[in-house]
Amino acid sequence: MGRFVHRQKFLKLNITSRDYDFIKMSGEIGQYCNKNQIQSRKANRIRLAFEELVHQMLVPALESPHIQVLFEYAEAQLTMTVYYNGPQHDIFESGDELSRSLLTGIAGSISYDPKGIDEFTNCLTLLF
Repeated sequence: MGRFVHRQKFLKLNITSRDYDFIKMSGEIGQYCNKNQIQSRKANRIRLAFEELVHQMLVPALESPHIQVLFEYAEAQLTMTVYYNGPQHDIFESGDELSRSLLTGIAGSISYDPKGIDEFTNCLTLLF
C-alpha cells in the first residue's frame, strides 16, 4: 500500500463505487499517519478532510464514482491529492457549505486543477 520514493511516503486509496468501505479506508489513513509519526491532532484533521471531501461531497455528487486519493508525506508536510472523474468541475466550489467550511478550516491550502491525470478529469490538492 505505502511506498517510499525520494524519502517521500505514499498511501493510495481507490474508490470505484458508492458503497466503498469508508471505515476501512479511514483506518488505513490512521495507520499511515501512525507509521509516519504524524501528530494525532494533524492525523484527525486528515481523516476529517477525507470524510468531508470524499465521503460527504464527491461520492454523493458523482453518478459513478471513480476517485483516487493520494497521501504524500515529506518533511513534516502532508499533501492529500484527490483525483476524480466526471466533467471538469471544482466540487469544492459547489459542494456542501458545511463541508467546505470545515475543509477550509483544517487544510493549510486547497487548490483545484481541471487537468487531472489518466482517466481522471479533476484534481483537488489539500496541504496539511
